[in-house]
Amino acid sequence: MPSMSTAPIHRLQGQPWPAGLWRADQLDSTPMPTCPSGHAALDAQLPGAGWPRGALTEILADQQGIGEFSLLVPALAQLSRGSDWIVLVAPPHIPYAPALSGLGVDLTRLILIHSGHEQDNLWAAERCLRSKSCGAVIYWASQRAEHTLCRRLQRAAEIGLAWAVVFRAAHWARHASPAALRLMVDVDQDRPRIHLLKRRGGGGQPEIRLDEVTYPSRAPRATHQCPPVHSPSATPDSATLAAPQSASPCPPPSPDRAPRTVPPQALSARDVDRWKRQVA
Repeated sequence: MPSMSTAPIHRLQGQPWPAGLWRADQLDSTPMPTCPSGHAALDAQLPGAGWPRGALTEILADQQGIGEFSLLVPALAQLSRGSDWIVLVAPPHIPYAPALSGLGVDLTRLILIHSGHEQDNLWAAERCLRSKSCGAVIYWASQRAEHTLCRRLQRAAEIGLAWAVVFRAAHWARHASPAALRLMVDVDQDRPRIHLLKRRGGGGQPEIRLDEVTYPSRAPRATHQCPPVHSPSATPDSATLAAPQSASPCPPPSPDRAPRTVPPQALSARDVDRWKRQVA
């Protein structure tokens, strides 16, 4: 059998690699739109040094409340400064508005959708991602979520050039996924620990322990208020929003103070049904 020539490989040594081509032990260096995560240790391990935009990030965890959502807050605070919407679909608990506001998230750019039906939630998430008016869409999948969920969200994120995130149970790590980025989150010594299961460019599966978080700075306010969360009257890219409620003064969030429920204006099942009829 004739020996295979390695001359082409040797010619590439010491030279810039063509776009879209990288070694298996290196991160993808192809320019791509990203959003800094606010975690220096995590950004150092992500292609483009941030969360991938126009793609799906899949976060797997065995339990809730271990910092999996807080992992996203610095990036959400940065995105909320623009003109795009941030959409939370089917969160298991009502987000604590004063804490989000205190960490720099502009609540007037936040939309909460919870129809009560898995298919309607997934449909709404897809529509938001495709609308090209949403900077980020965060989706909490139920145990009954279908196997095609990630493929549908990945495709919608590519079309709308949005950052899509889905939270799923840890057992899904045994299954293949079209997500561009897959993370497993657990707790080690009361601090979040991240296992990178998949990223563009490969380079192994490092473990990351988060110590310091960088939140975007913001100008101080004269009075601390809790802005309302709006809901769209028709589609995510509609310029017409529901009439805002007057913001009521509230004290800044404190770790010594028990959180109180601040119910935002959310999309009900009836709202989603009406929305589906209007865009059909």
